[in-house]
Amino acid sequence: MDRPLVIEGSKKRRTISAFIDKRFRFVQDQPILRHRLALSLPSLAEEEVTAVFPELRHVLTKLNQGHKGSPSFYAQSNLSRTTGHKICQFDLQIESVHFSEEIAFLLTIICHDAEHLDLEPLPLFAKGDDAEIARLARHNSTLQLLNHAGRILTETLDAQQVTERLLQVATQIIGAAGSSVWLWEGETDWLICRAAFHPGSAQALVNQRVQRGQGVAGWVAETGECAVVGNTSQDQRFTPKIDAQSGFTTDALIAVPLMTRGAIIGVLEVVNKLEGEFDKEDLTIVEMLAASASIAIDNAYLVERLRQQMDDLRAKNEELDAFDHTVAHNLQNPLALIIGFADILQASDRHTKVQQQQAVQSIVGNAQKMSDIVHELLLLSSVRKSEIESKPLDTAVLVNNALKRLETHIHDTQAQIIKPDTWPVALG
Repeated sequence: MDRPLVIEGSKKRRTISAFIDKRFRFVQDQPILRHRLALSLPSLAEEEVTAVFPELRHVLTKLNQGHKGSPSFYAQSNLSRTTGHKICQFDLQIESVHFSEEIAFLLTIICHDAEHLDLEPLPLFAKGDDAEIARLARHNSTLQLLNHAGRILTETLDAQQVTERLLQVATQIIGAAGSSVWLWEGETDWLICRAAFHPGSAQALVNQRVQRGQGVAGWVAETGECAVVGNTSQDQRFTPKIDAQSGFTTDALIAVPLMTRGAIIGVLEVVNKLEGEFDKEDLTIVEMLAASASIAIDNAYLVERLRQQMDDLRAKNEELDAFDHTVAHNLQNPLALIIGFADILQASDRHTKVQQQQAVQSIVGNAQKMSDIVHELLLLSSVRKSEIESKPLDTAVLVNNALKRLETHIHDTQAQIIKPDTWPVALG
């Protein structure tokens, strides 16, 4: 299968991508990769990846296992190769893909300090036709990456993983310095940065907040329109406050709304294109990524809410089991006393009028206890369905009511109850 090498260039870095098969071998020769790394191999076709990048030896097997819990993406930074008298510094990324039965992985090499490399084009790209082929190859690769990204995003049910993977893909495809995802903070009018991909300043940007209508992100969230800002210093919507807090300098950006089921749930921002300016093609790509990400984020939140509801139901079922036991125990005692005193009344010829009167009083008292228990059960049920408002309680009244219920048991056991003169104020 003829799969071209994909090249994205800039003054600061050069990104090279190649496909790998299930045996960890290059699908075809990669002359540009051999040229950039000054490899002596005559061809990379069918060559093992570890022959070029031994750093990947310990992760390829795990990536290929495919069982639950195995990683589908791996990255390693700050690697270097000596090419003649020059040192090539680069980052490696490898991820599982599903383009065909033959292709199993996508390998991406990001070369830094590209101005120190020999960037003269190879003869393959010297002619006009070859340049057009290279452009079509990049376009085809972009479509493949978008398709793969959409598949990965929609298959992920963790919102944090969705946003992090989205930012990596968006930054890589566009060739930008960074990106970030801003989502609504609950039911408020504030957007909060949930994830960022900004080398050196990502952590400082996460959890930053902007209000609806504030800055470009706030404007996009409020209007639902996309924004392409070529020069932030000349755009009145841009606010430098976030840059000042994060330490990152934003020169240009694309911001698109994240929408699902007709509602805006946040904003995706891609900032500082490394080569050239943001154009309509970049906007289209970011919009496509935002569409896939919106569905994935919404699905992840729905799954999370479902899990939370299941946990709540499980906890309530456990409470109900304990509650049933308590109800049975609390009602059993007064019910047994009522039955016992009712037997006394049935055998009225064998008991005095005083004993009969005491039996009647006991039946009435225990029936009242049962009524109080049922009333409190209904009260407890209503509390579960509404917000609880705390208020000061008369502790003495509560204690006296409890003693009243225990009156018979206290009398039978001759228990001595000691109460303080004053009671502390309690909230309930």
